[in-house]
Amino acid sequence: MAKFSDYSIVTVFCDAVQTIVGWSVAILLTTVLGVWLGLSVSGGEVVSFGDLKFALLLLSLAWLVSLKCAVGMAVTAIAWYLPLKIESPRLMIAAVCVNFCSWFAITSSLL
Repeated sequence: MAKFSDYSIVTVFCDAVQTIVGWSVAILLTTVLGVWLGLSVSGGEVVSFGDLKFALLLLSLAWLVSLKCAVGMAVTAIAWYLPLKIESPRLMIAAVCVNFCSWFAITSSLL
């Protein structure tokens, strides 16, 4: 019977899931932070969590109407996909920064 080494298929699978989940959380947090900061700057006051949830709900549907939001969704998709495909630390940092800046610019210019 074959013995599993320390680096078995289960370990590889768990590492892959951990990488994907961790990267998804990083993209989600930069998106939420960018939207919150953009709305706070454009509104002139700190946005509450309830207003932020409502804004995120509207932004998830706004790509149907607004080209700006469609571009933001495309930037987020590319920022999520490319670093997982290429696996470059510099690309990961750039993707997080571009994702944050794009949502900050989009939401600060919507109001």
